[in-house]
Formats: sequence, C-alpha cells, structure tokens
Amino acid sequence: EALRASRARHLLLRTAWVYAARGHNFLRTMLRLGKERDELRIVSDQIGAPTPARLIAETTAELVHVWLDRGVTRDEGFDGVYHVTSRGHCSWFDFASAILHGADERALIERVPRIVPIAAADYPTRAHRPAYSVLDCSRLEAAFGLQLPAWETGLAGVLDELAAARRER
Repeated sequence: EALRASRARHLLLRTAWVYAARGHNFLRTMLRLGKERDELRIVSDQIGAPTPARLIAETTAELVHVWLDRGVTRDEGFDGVYHVTSRGHCSWFDFASAILHGADERALIERVPRIVPIAAADYPTRAHRPAYSVLDCSRLEAAFGLQLPAWETGLAGVLDELAAARRER
C-alpha cells in the first residue's frame, strides 16, 4: 500500500507454492521423506500452482527488461501488482505424487512410497492455509506478452536439474 501511495514506478510480484532444487521446500521434503518412509500422508484438499524459483527469477528478469525497454511511464498502466505462478493447479497430494514418481523415473529415489490422501483438517499446522490459492496470471501474460509454463513442466525441469547434479558427482 505504501509503495502504491508513493506513486513511484513499480512492479510488485505475488507468487505461491515456491520450490527449488536447493533450500528448504516441499519438493526437497518429499524427496527426503520418500527415501525414509514407506508411507506418506499428504493433504489433498488444498489446491495451488507449484512454482519453481527459477521461473520466478527468469520471469522477473524478463518483466524488468520489457518494462524498461518500452520506456513505460505511469500513464501506460503497467505499474502495479502481477501474479507469477506456473499454469494449472493441483493439490499437495497431486504434487507429491508427481514429485515422487518423477524422482523414481530419474533414479533419485529407490522406490515410490505409498502416498495416502488426507484432509487438511487431519494435518494441523500453525499457519492457516487457504483451500484454494491459485493466482490468476492473465494480467501479467497479457501486459508483457508472456506465456507461463505448466506446473508439470517446471517440476520436470527441477527434477532433471537434480538428476544431472547427481550424475556429475
């Protein structure tokens, strides 16, 4: 709100369900737990768009490039809030299943554990999470002429990155 009130030129990007090949995130947790356990109980009634950090970084760089290249002024209406996530959506259960099956295909894990869908109410957390957190990226795509990739494409890229790093060791 303060940024908007300042009337300074700005791009404010919102995202959700961020993961990467490194750091602490859902993908890395699923890979670790997939190696350690025979069964995983995963929430199936919360929906979002898993988004790789690399997509956010690359999209941000492209937005800034286009924004500056056009010599955008405040009157042209490009300042403001944009959503950046992968296309499509899935549940945490769907995402975990895709992670573990993709990891198995790339020999990142020895076997896929049994994956059991559960309700969010059966997995209490301190943070309240919305049941549906899919963001509409159509404004960003229209304004900047971008087509964001599907969440499955981003996941394949991150798993391929992990598999390549493993082969290099």
